Amino acid sequence: MLEALQHGEGVLALLSFPGTLRLIVIVAMGLTLIILAHEWGHYIVARLAGVRVEVFSILGFGPRLFGWRRGDTDFRFSLVPLGAYVRMAGESTEGEVAGAPDEFLSKARWQRALILAAGPAMNVVCAVVLLFLIFAIYGIPEATYLTKPAVLAGVLKNSPAAKAGLSAGDRLVSVNGKPVATWEDVGRAFEGMQNLSRADIVFERAGGSEDVSVSGGPSTSRLTELVGYPDETVQIIGIVPGGPADRAGLKVDDVVKAADNEPVRSVDQFVEKIQGSAGRAVNLEIQREGRTLTLSVKPVEETLPDGRKVGRIGIQPGAADSHYRRLSLSQAASISVSEIGSLTAQICGTVWQLVVGRASIQDLQGPVGIARISGQAAQRGVPDFIFVLALISLNLAIVNLLPIPMMDGGQLLLLGMEGARRRDFSGAFREHFLQVGIALLLLLVVLVMYNDIRKLIPAKWLG
Repeated sequence: MLEALQHGEGVLALLSFPGTLRLIVIVAMGLTLIILAHEWGHYIVARLAGVRVEVFSILGFGPRLFGWRRGDTDFRFSLVPLGAYVRMAGESTEGEVAGAPDEFLSKARWQRALILAAGPAMNVVCAVVLLFLIFAIYGIPEATYLTKPAVLAGVLKNSPAAKAGLSAGDRLVSVNGKPVATWEDVGRAFEGMQNLSRADIVFERAGGSEDVSVSGGPSTSRLTELVGYPDETVQIIGIVPGGPADRAGLKVDDVVKAADNEPVRSVDQFVEKIQGSAGRAVNLEIQREGRTLTLSVKPVEETLPDGRKVGRIGIQPGAADSHYRRLSLSQAASISVSEIGSLTAQICGTVWQLVVGRASIQDLQGPVGIARISGQAAQRGVPDFIFVLALISLNLAIVNLLPIPMMDGGQLLLLGMEGARRRDFSGAFREHFLQVGIALLLLLVVLVMYNDIRKLIPAKWLG
């Protein structure tokens, strides 16, 4: 359904696709739960701090539809079913502020800061819990090639492994003094290493045993640069709407068999081919639903943070064959936390790239884009959908901590400024501060909605 809309087949597809309503409800419920977790974080810490919470809208904005009152709080469902919100007594200067001890502005700055930070913190906790559910119930997804013998399908061009003399057909016997039989063993041989600067390898070739020391450098970031790459089937698992791949007719689940008549044997090999072809068309042999197609795609040039210029076509490649490896509960918990830490670093890095102008505002996803991605994940299966929800929850936490007025981060910035000057700002200053925030948010909303709408336009219409 979502793919039909994306390619311009019209809203009527909604009516003819079975299960569409169910999909919409599932996505809406998932996104609502994430926002509800955020507001619940504000609510629970506000109550612990002795702040009177007047309204907790569990779902929606606008006029109250129905609900119940517990203590001082009106728990309600509202007319416009988008998101949720918490309204605390004395939260702003717009309403009546009596200076009562149970009002938000009557509390110490550190208490107000904790209340504001509780929403994003709860989203982080929510993300960790969602990943834990995936890892505890299903296990951790990993490529099937990891269980296969550690035989090289090839080496990346001009890589340390190529310069050291490794080549296709070599079977790795030992890496860094550790015996290896499978590609999973190869990965474990590098555990605990701070960087990929060196690898001592023993391998078999033509019945004989040889050893070699492979030296990496500061720019060595992939394990396959040191040891070569395995034989894996490469599949497209994500496509950027309106990007070069989309315009060329590539689709999710396409299997990439060859690039410019060279067999594609590895994700890293395919990435190397695309990155080295900026501005030059690459002919891809694609397998789709039993058919073999040849499509031409022209990578656009992008500049990496280190200044290198590479080609991009707007896809996410991955291993076609994968399985879930079972984990203990302690392993699931540990990996969930570490994965959230890694994802946080990636998201913050992306935000910084936007700030310094090294990333495009067109990469941002708005409500339509988020719903589309969530819907596609829900169609792929429960684990994918839960992972996307975890990612959205983490993004919501980080975005809310940005120092933009109206957001939690902006309010925390205001509290920090007040703490530095040791007195609160006037009501007029707060009003101007919020007005700036509203203007910035409206601008951001316009930009991301424009991106969303543009991505729904069929790629062929964009030229």
